[in-house]
Amino acid sequence: MPAGRVGLWAFVIHCWGAKDPFVDLGMFRDRNFFMGLIFIFVIGMTLFSGLALLPPLLQKLLGYPVIETGLVMAPRGVGTMVSMIVVGASGQPL
Repeated sequence: MPAGRVGLWAFVIHCWGAKDPFVDLGMFRDRNFFMGLIFIFVIGMTLFSGLALLPPLLQKLLGYPVIETGLVMAPRGVGTMVSMIVVGASGQPL
């Protein structure tokens, strides 16, 4: 964790002090962009928190074996993968 904090600190200092930074922090002043980031963060936390919480529930509380937990969780992962491919391809010209 300390390496992550140091890296984040170095990134932010670079973005504030460099003449040509990796990420222009001025884009966060755009209210639409900033609110879009907030909304996608909340949606991501809502959708993907189950991926972290469901396996311990299945194994510890419901008594599923590890392999069966994986089989129960697999369709959600496959569905997420397929939907991301379809949505990503829908923006491309055919």
